[in-house]
Amino acid sequence: GIDFKKDVLPSIEYHRMQRHHRMWNEPNCEATSNDMRYGAIDAICSLLENRGYQGGVHDFDAIEKIIEGERTPLHSKPWMREVLFVMRELPRPDLERITNIVRIPNIGIPDEIHRDMIRDFDLAKMSLVQVKHYSSDAFAPSYAVV
Repeated sequence: GIDFKKDVLPSIEYHRMQRHHRMWNEPNCEATSNDMRYGAIDAICSLLENRGYQGGVHDFDAIEKIIEGERTPLHSKPWMREVLFVMRELPRPDLERITNIVRIPNIGIPDEIHRDMIRDFDLAKMSLVQVKHYSSDAFAPSYAVV
């Protein structure tokens, strides 16, 4: 089975080193408005997912309560409020279409964002091969499945 500390936690820690976390996690004078929106989107999406260490799936009303709660840092609250307001109005993407980490379909996001996501994912895969010595055979090029 999957061991959280061995298999999952290292990936979470690696993810937290990415720019949007460095800009988001603590007040940062170098953070742009887009950095803060990206961080808010990432935080809200994580609450929409079934992550046991965050208490499972949350709906938008529950997320609003989390935003207003004491545990949410003050510097992130206005960004999360702004993003949550917009996200409530958007149709939910069809996550069920994502069945393979190598073939990432566009599940209803703007094409430019999808292309950027594929580029970033390919860079992350390259890093896993070069830095963590993962087998390159484990990854084929990412491409959209329409």
